[in-house]
Amino acid sequence: YFRGMTEEETAILTDIMQHSGDVLQYDDVSGYWHCSWVGDYSSYEVHHDKSFDYILKENGEAVLVKYTGYNPYIVLPEEVGYPDINYGVVTEIGSGAFTDTNVTKVILSNTIKRIGNYAFKNCSTLTSIEIPDSVQEIGNGAFYLCSALETITLPESITQIGPKAFKSCHALKTINWPSQVKYVPADAFI
Repeated sequence: YFRGMTEEETAILTDIMQHSGDVLQYDDVSGYWHCSWVGDYSSYEVHHDKSFDYILKENGEAVLVKYTGYNPYIVLPEEVGYPDINYGVVTEIGSGAFTDTNVTKVILSNTIKRIGNYAFKNCSTLTSIEIPDSVQEIGNGAFYLCSALETITLPESITQIGPKAFKSCHALKTINWPSQVKYVPADAFI
């Protein structure tokens, strides 16, 4: 809940929340702002390991929802579990999963289909990310404020790039465009 916010603060927060899948509502009775996450995974099982938190879905897929480790070099696993015990295949990096972390290089597994909204927001030390051919969508603000990111190669499998996906990536010098992307939001790079 947020109380006593100015109209400008509310507009900024509402914009951020709309792009991250959150909903901001004002409660006239209490005078508080209430934030609720639209992509509610509360009914799913959560799995924790030494570096990641995952949501395990009933269909055998897993969503990486939070990076909890400290290593700046990350290779994402294809599966959640232990040797000979598979809890699910990692198919998505959830909203804000790496936000504000000190990652420098990330290699995504070839099972990832979607990079969620603001997944790597404010990863100011991220210089390199390897995106496999399995990725189809890059969410809103996925690499917002990744100020050290210089080059990114997008695979032909990508069909959708969200608003603000590469906003404030001031060091970005090289990016290719997959032929399947038919629309690029005007604010994808501003």
